[in-house]
Amino acid sequence: MRKSLSRFGMSVLLLGPSLALAGAILQGTVSSPQGSLGGANAIQNAGNQSGLSSSYTSGVTDFDTYVLTATHDGAGGNNSGFANAKGLPQQFTVDLGSVFTVDALAFWSTDNNGSVTQFQLFSDTDADYADGGLTLLTTITTVRSADGSASPAQVFDFPATSSEFFQLNVLKFADPVNVTLNAGIGELAFRSAGPQPVPEPGTLALLGLALTGLVTARGLSPRRRSAQR
Repeated sequence: MRKSLSRFGMSVLLLGPSLALAGAILQGTVSSPQGSLGGANAIQNAGNQSGLSSSYTSGVTDFDTYVLTATHDGAGGNNSGFANAKGLPQQFTVDLGSVFTVDALAFWSTDNNGSVTQFQLFSDTDADYADGGLTLLTTITTVRSADGSASPAQVFDFPATSSEFFQLNVLKFADPVNVTLNAGIGELAFRSAGPQPVPEPGTLALLGLALTGLVTARGLSPRRRSAQR
């Protein structure tokens, strides 16, 4: 019985939201309302570590240490994420997979005229940019990497915000004249800012029941346990 309750208690603990170390780098899944250009320019490349000079473990690797040396190889726009639209508006949606408190964005540009050089960063209540729920965090201006060279991380701080979804609304491309371009980003990542959100009340209630059961089981005498078998 004790083993069964222990397993139940562990299961309840696993129901809580994903956690990350304070200051850890967080990887998100990137998409766009305008769709993905596909192939070597698939939108997902902006959040899957492709093109980065070294890998990291989301929620574990220290953000500040990692971004000091990690570069992105986006030569010709490869290993980068591009929306399947030309001109403006274009948006990028980042889903962290759970609610996290974050306070900085790492941005790696791509070697392409469509490299995003200015955007608004919003937190959102869901993955749909168009249905409202947006909170403007900051407006960010970036620098495109030089032709043929690896792009270093550009880090931008903003007030600590708890959300699962973040939206980037593109305002400018690297080419200031040709505005009929596909918007592209080399890589994106966020920095966690502890403490992370606590489990929801329903999860806490289940956890309380599990712990009560464990205490009850431990308090049973050997004779009473034998009588119950």
